[in-house]
Amino acid sequence: SLRSNGSFVISISDTGIGMSPDDIKLALTTFGQADNSLSRKHAGTGLGLPLAKAMMELHKGRLMVRSAPGRGTTIILVFPAERVAGVDRRESVARVS
Repeated sequence: SLRSNGSFVISISDTGIGMSPDDIKLALTTFGQADNSLSRKHAGTGLGLPLAKAMMELHKGRLMVRSAPGRGTTIILVFPAERVAGVDRRESVARVS
């Protein structure tokens, strides 16, 4: 969604197993996975969140993770106003405000 300050926010949520604060730190490191056991039920290489975070940093944006074990996870991407193209900010701010 477009915010009144001109930034653009994308929020993605799931209803999965969720992560503890320590798991979030690990998941944000390259090849880090919250469940690293041989019996884990979910596939992956541990690259998704680190790549997304690096891309957001290149855009001077932010990637935030909100999660709790047993409650799912929400990933929030915030693009700063100077990286949002093709929008008349005056009109958009009036609509969002």
